Amino acid sequence: GMETALRRDLELLSQNAGFAATFRSTNPENLSLPTEMEVGIYRIVHTALTNIVRHADAQRVDVALQTRPVRHGGCCVSVIIQDDGKGFDVDAVLAGPVEGRFGLLSMQERARLMGGEVTVESIIGEGSSVLIEVTKADWPRTAQTTS
Repeated sequence: GMETALRRDLELLSQNAGFAATFRSTNPENLSLPTEMEVGIYRIVHTALTNIVRHADAQRVDVALQTRPVRHGGCCVSVIIQDDGKGFDVDAVLAGPVEGRFGLLSMQERARLMGGEVTVESIIGEGSSVLIEVTKADWPRTAQTTS
């Protein structure tokens, strides 16, 4: 599933790029997500991690995944990706040529297609954070079974 794939990706990227990494996941009600949502969220997080490897020169990367129920059924998935890299001017990158912002644009578009959003904050010299939030009232709330 998505959580296992993200853990593996983060571990491999951290080994190859030489940064320390942590991954935390919270899903207190063991909610399951539709496959297309897991794939979409996975791709957004993978793009964010790839951007960190390519551009951030980070020593540390932390990923926190949270799945929680929302009122009247459904659930919300939030992912926070933080790094201590060199940071960048978010407004300048988003205003620049498409080639310079393709990763950010693809992350935003994928989230938008799922009814969610991506927020990017960065401070030059201190690092960056990406917040992905996708909330759907009509997601099934079926508990996953474990063996």
